[in-house]
Amino acid sequence: MVSLPNQWDQMKSALKPNYFEMFRVPSLTPESVPDDGEVNKELVLLHNMANHEGWKVFLARANQVMEDLDELVRGQMSAGADEASIGRSTVVKEITKDVIRRLLNIVNDAYDSIEAGGANRGKVVG
Repeated sequence: MVSLPNQWDQMKSALKPNYFEMFRVPSLTPESVPDDGEVNKELVLLHNMANHEGWKVFLARANQVMEDLDELVRGQMSAGADEASIGRSTVVKEITKDVIRRLLNIVNDAYDSIEAGGANRGKVVG
């Protein structure tokens, strides 16, 4: 007779502590103003974008998408979906939300980085 592993043992080993670290995308790493004060053109453009009304609309839409993702998983739970389906959906939801947050943070961090150094900090390069 073949014995199956205990369900709790599977759950404990399903996600490693560094699981989400596997999804670190280099192009989603925010930039900051270097110590020498030179600001690249992309950082300035991202900073400027944060000042536009369109950014606020986009930010609200992105936040709504993240709330909708949460609601989809809650809907699965309410509908009585099995644990495996809910678990998979939750992992996908969290990875997706993390990528969305990192994209939003690129703009927010550019804004904060330039503002922290003053509006006219350094020389724009690039």
